Order: sequence, then structure tokens, then C-alpha cells
Amino acid sequence: MGKSKVSNLPEGIEQYNYFTKNVKISPEKYIEKIQKLISSLQGVECTKALQLHDKDVVREFKSIFENIKTTDDKYRYVWLGTASSGFVIVVGKGTYNKKSGNLGDVLKPYNINKTANLISEILNNNMQLQSILKNINNFVQKVIIVPISNSESYTELETQIGNKLLDNSIPILNKLSHNH
Repeated sequence: MGKSKVSNLPEGIEQYNYFTKNVKISPEKYIEKIQKLISSLQGVECTKALQLHDKDVVREFKSIFENIKTTDDKYRYVWLGTASSGFVIVVGKGTYNKKSGNLGDVLKPYNINKTANLISEILNNNMQLQSILKNINNFVQKVIIVPISNSESYTELETQIGNKLLDNSIPILNKLSHNH
């Protein structure tokens, strides 16, 4: 599938500023718009957005995979992290291993990496590291999970979803996260 055809959207922090100035709908409506775009891809079903800091998020996450069959108890998925405003922070992929209980990266707190550095620039560069990490992890409020029943396609689907968002002028803070 390759890289998105859209190159006119700004990078990183400029995308966040673009979003805050140009998107005038409620976060719920914006997330619904994103879910509809994703679901328009052939054979893709998008889940509701999970509230990341909710006490039931792990149970809700696991319930997404209850009706999906695998041969190895590993469930593949693409995920989108969003801010409370609905702004898309990152598009990634993961594997939930039912036997080991490992949920993948989606529910793990951020450490300082490219996406976290971009968020810390938005919040405030001068905060101490622990404060920065706490604020970074609070910045990401919701996750949208796209479960994959076909294990060989999840890397390609991650790229397709990111490109679909960019092609429809949905900015992503870490604009290239879906191309790894």
C-alpha cells in the first residue's frame, strides 16, 4: 500500500494546532467519523472507543476478542490512541496473547519515545520527567481497537488505516507511526 498520497498536512505539533483550530465538532462525533472511515475499508470492523483510564478497560479490551477464532490464542489488532478532544495521536498494531495475558502495547503507559516527545512538547517542555510522563499518559484518553482475524494482514491494515485517515484530512500527531 505504501505511504499516503497526502503531503499537505503538517507534521507533529503543527498537526495538533491544525486540529485545535479547524475541527469544530464534539470529540464523540469526531471519533465516530474516524470509526466510519476505518469501517469503510473492506472487511474491517471497528470497535467502540475504550476509555483508557477506566477501571474496566482490560475486561472491555479482552471482550473484543471473544468471538474471534485463532489457532494459537494470539489476537492481532490495529489500534488508534486519541486525546480527549478526539485528536489522533498514534496508529499502531499489537498482539494480545490470551495464554500469557499479554495485551500488547495498547494499554501500557508511554515511556519517552518519539510520540511521547511530541506530546511533551504540546504539554510543556520544562516539566520534570515524572510529571511529563504522567501528563503524557493522561493525554492519551481513548483507544479504538480494530481486531484482525487474518494474522498476515495486520501490518498492511495498520498502514491502510493511517493512510485512510490522512487521505481524509484526519491529522495524526505521529504521522508516520502506521508505516513501521
